[in-house]
Amino acid sequence: MKISGIQIPMYKWGILFYEDLDNDIGFSAIVNISKDMQKSVAKSKKEFNEKIESMIEEIGEENKHSFYQHYFEMDERILDEVEVRQRYLNIISIFSFFEERLNSICGQIESEFNFKVKISDLNSNDMIMKYINYLEKVYEIDTAKIEPDFTPIKQQKIIRNILTHQGGYLRAIKESKIELAPQLKVERGKVVIEGNDYLLFLIDKMKSFFSKLYLEIDNRYKELKGTN
Repeated sequence: MKISGIQIPMYKWGILFYEDLDNDIGFSAIVNISKDMQKSVAKSKKEFNEKIESMIEEIGEENKHSFYQHYFEMDERILDEVEVRQRYLNIISIFSFFEERLNSICGQIESEFNFKVKISDLNSNDMIMKYINYLEKVYEIDTAKIEPDFTPIKQQKIIRNILTHQGGYLRAIKESKIELAPQLKVERGKVVIEGNDYLLFLIDKMKSFFSKLYLEIDNRYKELKGTN
């Protein structure tokens, strides 16, 4: 259904409206946090460069290199590292939120239906796959319809793991296993995120995934409840 040109999903299971709303709020919050952090880093870099230019005017061009190395090189490296860490944290955060939202909807299903098999009964070190397996094998949704949206998320989860556990370095992971995406690349064995586009790419994929997932959950809900 469309209201004022906006597509509004019509769910039989009312809880899905609230799950959808929480998704929108969470994704928007993460984007806003990312933008604020970007502005903060940009402001710090601008102030740093202005300070250097002011100092150079006082000491003269001929002393620029030695003075910079002695007083400012460490500060510049710290600012660069802040930017790298900020972008890494954005990606770690978005995958944590994705996992959180899967946990929420699976918990709603478990509370609504008295299935013999519980989420905790499923064995998996990968929590995201644990929830997907619950939806497929216990709740019995048709995962074929969500797979095209889930595949790129699953492919990019390796990046989240590299950032979380290896500080961005591939180490034993082969570069050929990395699926490149907007503003994501590998340089000298380390993941490089060049801007906000990679985060927005992941959010777009996750939003599309949840939109289709909730429709499949609702279809299964109607089957189990015997309603249309």
